[in-house]
Amino acid sequence: MRQAEYRAKIKRIEKARKSIRNSPYPKLTAVNEPCRGPGPARTKEPPRYPPQAGVHLVRVFRGLKGNQVLLLQRRRSFRLQLPQKGQTANFSETPVCMMKQLKASKSMSTIKSYIYTFKRFRVWCKSYDLVALPALVTTVDIYLSYLIQKEISKSVFLNGFYAIKWEHELNLYSTFFSEPFLQLILEGGVRILSKPVNKKQPITAEILKSVVDTYGISHDLNNLRVCCLMLMGYAGFLRYNELANIKASNLKLFRSHLEIYIESSKTDVYRQGNTLVKS
Repeated sequence: MRQAEYRAKIKRIEKARKSIRNSPYPKLTAVNEPCRGPGPARTKEPPRYPPQAGVHLVRVFRGLKGNQVLLLQRRRSFRLQLPQKGQTANFSETPVCMMKQLKASKSMSTIKSYIYTFKRFRVWCKSYDLVALPALVTTVDIYLSYLIQKEISKSVFLNGFYAIKWEHELNLYSTFFSEPFLQLILEGGVRILSKPVNKKQPITAEILKSVVDTYGISHDLNNLRVCCLMLMGYAGFLRYNELANIKASNLKLFRSHLEIYIESSKTDVYRQGNTLVKS
């Protein structure tokens, strides 16, 4: 009996996957919706723009934990754009490669931030019966004005704008983000929410000397490690993340100098790495 139920469950899952993959274009009912229990069917406003050929990203939430699954839609339409029908077999894996390339255009932390921010924009649109994707330019204008009135920080405000723009670019709906009125709202929000920068006091050599005199003579490995990190960061102008990610394999000791290999840095966008030499 259990095997029969298990096989029936597998068949239902495979049927649902095939129905999602064979859909002509992304349905609004399957985009960014959290995992919910059984309930009445919900209807949404159909898209105001006709579906466009290309690669679309749809988030389907499965399981109780809401794991995000990225699926490709409209593969068939993408293949129809090829010059000759005989060449479609050679491009069967192109949408999958494009998915990886799209995800690699931003860092994982940025993508997670954009997904979370756009989800809040979608909730806001739903509360006012507005369409979040594709959104109208007036909808984005009103939402940016709403963020300005909340007196949030400038970074949060810009993150909200670029999250909406990024989501529309993935779905080929990015034609109105160059509108002059929208750019004026964005510039006005940046000017209103900008605050003077309060710089912290720098660490001087006297502070480091006092720390070494207090904890450097200890036999505790934790204290010696803190002293070493402070001196290394001060001499090499390193950030905390760069110091925390240094491994033993990244250090090369020579008689005249020390080489530190920095695998990733905030300024190293393309992860090319950098070698720091200290004598």
